[in-house]
Formats: sequence, C-alpha cells, structure tokens
Amino acid sequence: MSSLLPTTAAMLLTLSACAADPDDPAAPATESPPTHSPEPQPEIGTWTDLADIPQRRTEFSVAVLDGEIYMAGGFHQGQGGPTPAFRYDPGTDSWSDLAPLPEPRHHAPLTAYGGEVFVVGGFSHGAEHAYHYHPTDTLFIYDVADDSWRLGPPLPDPVGAQAVTVTDHGTVHVIGGVGEGGTAADVTNAHQVYDTTTGTWDTLPAPELRREHHGAAYLDGVIYVAAGRNGAQGNELEAYDIESGRWSRLPDAPTVGRSGVAVVAFQGQIYVIGGESVAQGVFDEVERYDPATRTWQAVTPMREGRHGLGAAALDDGIVLVGGGPRLGISFTDTTEIWRP
Repeated sequence: MSSLLPTTAAMLLTLSACAADPDDPAAPATESPPTHSPEPQPEIGTWTDLADIPQRRTEFSVAVLDGEIYMAGGFHQGQGGPTPAFRYDPGTDSWSDLAPLPEPRHHAPLTAYGGEVFVVGGFSHGAEHAYHYHPTDTLFIYDVADDSWRLGPPLPDPVGAQAVTVTDHGTVHVIGGVGEGGTAADVTNAHQVYDTTTGTWDTLPAPELRREHHGAAYLDGVIYVAAGRNGAQGNELEAYDIESGRWSRLPDAPTVGRSGVAVVAFQGQIYVIGGESVAQGVFDEVERYDPATRTWQAVTPMREGRHGLGAAALDDGIVLVGGGPRLGISFTDTTEIWRP
C-alpha cells in the first residue's frame, strides 16, 4: 500500500502528544503533572459507563455514521502506531474489528458521510522513534459496505493535529493544524475543503487564528472551531458561515486555554470537552455554547479528565472514547456517555 501513498512532508515533527512546551516540542510527559482544580461545576446531565474500547488509545478520532461510532488511528499503549480500526454498536454496547488502516496515523481526524468514513491527513510515524511524526497529505476512505479502505485524492497541503468536520451537503472542512515542515513554527490557519461528491479539493477563506490540537463541529450552516494552541493555549471560538463564506469571532469559552479537546454538536449546541495545558494539567470540564443566546454553560464534568479523546453525538447523548488521563502520552480504554 505504501507505494500508492502521496508524498508526505519531508521534515520531522517531534511532539509530546498534546502538552509539549512550544519551544521544546519533544518535552516528555511529566510523571507528576500539575493538577487542574476547577471551580465546582453544576450537575447537568449524567455519565454512564459503556463497553471499553479493545485497545487503550490516545490522539485519535471518531466519527458517527448511521448511529454507529467508528474509530481509527492514534497511539496505542505498547506500540507507537496502531492500524486496527473499530466500530461501536450502541444497540449491543459492543465493539467490533474492522479492516485495519493501510498505514499508521495519529492526530488524524475522522469524519463520515454517505456510507464512508474519512481519515484526513494526520501524522505518520518516523522510523527513528514511535513518537516522531511527519505531517501527511493522505486521505484514507473506508467503505462501510465492503469493510475496505482506499486512497482518496491527496490534500493540497500536508497537515496534522488539525480540526475536521463535514457539512450536511458532504463537504469536508479541514482547518488549521501543523503544516509542512512539522514544527511549532508551522502552525497554519489553512482552510482546505474536500467535496465528497466530486472527489476534489479546494481552498476557502482562512480563519483569523492559526492553531492546532483544536476541534470543529458543524451546526445549522455554520462551522464552529474551538480551543487549541499556537504556542499558548487558547479558549477562542470562531465561526464560519457556509452561505456567506465569512468568519467571525464569538465569545471565548469561560475555561482557561486548553488543547487536545473534543468538539461536537449536540441538540443545537456546541460542546467543548476535556483537553490539557502544561500549566493547568488535564481538564474534566464540559462546556457548551448556545448559538441562539451566544452564551456558554458548564455541564456535569467528566469523572476523569482526558485529552486526545474521541467524542461522538448520538440521538440520546455524547459518547466519549479513550484519550489520555495525564499530560503528554498517556492512555485509557474508557468509553462513557453523557445524557442530558
């Protein structure tokens, strides 16, 4: 399969999962990370355990298709680059194996549309060390009906740790991330767009902020981009109006800046979940933004803070999958659902 892959970025990126000092991307995870001590949060909604994922994972992503959750990529405890992919069936509360990714990827967002799951860009694993990364321009497409992967058209520019979401018209929006060159100086605000109908890429107006380790979600004709970092951790919220093609700044999230978050749309609101920062540690906060009132509200926090996790909205709640409970590269197999 490797002979079919487009050329990836030549320069090496060395990051510590999410919590590296921007001036020292290779900084290791700390054994005794600082503890984030949030203000007491309101009890809005409840958390319930679900079946654990088959492998402890961090720095991966998930996507929902026809009420089921798909996951691929990331780091797996005991190996740098896992290729196994899995599907979660909420009806049976069980995970099943899928055809493996053609090549390992981490910090590679997933999204789904029209019977297919898309693994967009992300970092490949260098030969020198399991946690060395190269930004890639690959688009892996999983066909649910055939349980098979194929290679789609390459991204215009290689990128990893970017935000990705899909609209109800089947356009996949890829925003920001670490671009070619693969260092903290290569954080981009590029806005790359893939049309699932035509199989072609284009570029659209870029947001104001350059960031990586952020998240995006689509809701009612608008793409929301939240949190992340560009040297410093951020709590900014930006919105892209599909019809007008314009970006705007919205009220910042109330929590201090954090990266490695999960962002998802659920029942008319945008949820920003978890994350980390070197100064504050790992976050258990779950905050939601209401576009109608332009206000933020905290809901019941996670039972354990996590970063580099996956989040998926189902009809009855938000499912959180895996992630890192400590700064840097750490792992969990926890799956749980928040119900309002």
